[in-house]
Amino acid sequence: MNLHTKPLNRTLLNLIKEEPTEDMRVLDLGCGYGKLTFALAPVVKYITGIDRSPEQIKRAEELAVERGIDNVEFHVADARTTDYSRFGKIDMIVAHFFMSNEAVYNSSRCLGHGNVFAFACFHEDRLKELGVKSRFSYSLDGMEDLLKNAGFRVEYLDAEKEVLEFKSKKEFYDYFKGSKARWEQTSRWKNFMEYLEQGGRKITYSTLVGKARKL
Repeated sequence: MNLHTKPLNRTLLNLIKEEPTEDMRVLDLGCGYGKLTFALAPVVKYITGIDRSPEQIKRAEELAVERGIDNVEFHVADARTTDYSRFGKIDMIVAHFFMSNEAVYNSSRCLGHGNVFAFACFHEDRLKELGVKSRFSYSLDGMEDLLKNAGFRVEYLDAEKEVLEFKSKKEFYDYFKGSKARWEQTSRWKNFMEYLEQGGRKITYSTLVGKARKL
C-alpha cells in the first residue's frame, strides 16, 4: 500500500480537531506533498509542512497554488535534524506516517507548556508476517517511554490493526508488486515471495496513533 494514496488516519484527525486549532500555528513533519497539511488548513490559523524531499515539497507548493490555499507554506527540511524554531512560533506539531526519536525530542524543544504533539506512525506489528520490522516502527511501550523521556504527558496512545486477506496468489502479488524495488533493499521482498509461495494470503497493517502534551 502506497502511503501517498493511503487515507488519512481518522483517529489522528479527531485527536487534532479536539484542540482549539482555529488560532494555532501548526508544523507538519514529513509532510510529503501535503495531504495532512491541506486537510488541516481550513481549521488552523497557519500550517507549515516540512519534508526532506525537494520533489514532494515542489508538488505541495504547486497544489497550494492550484487550490488557492494561502495559509500554508512548505520547506525542504529534514525533521530529524532541523531546529523547528526557524519556522517561528509553533502551537502544535503533527506527523502522519513520519516518526523518529530525534523528531520527538525536537518537538519537545520547540513546543511550550501545554502544547500538543499528535502523530500516526508504523506500529511494530506492521507486516509482521514478513519477519522484518521497519526501522521506523515503534511498540506501544517504546513510544510511551520515548514521549515521557522527552518531556510529554501521554494523553492517547493505541495500536490500530487491520488484517488484509487475499483470495489468490496473483491478487496478493499484484497488491504489493509496486513495493518490490524498495523491499529488495532489505530481505522483505525475499520473505514476501517465500510467504507467497508457502500459501500466505494475509498481511497485517498496524498503526500507532498518539497524542501527547508538553509538560
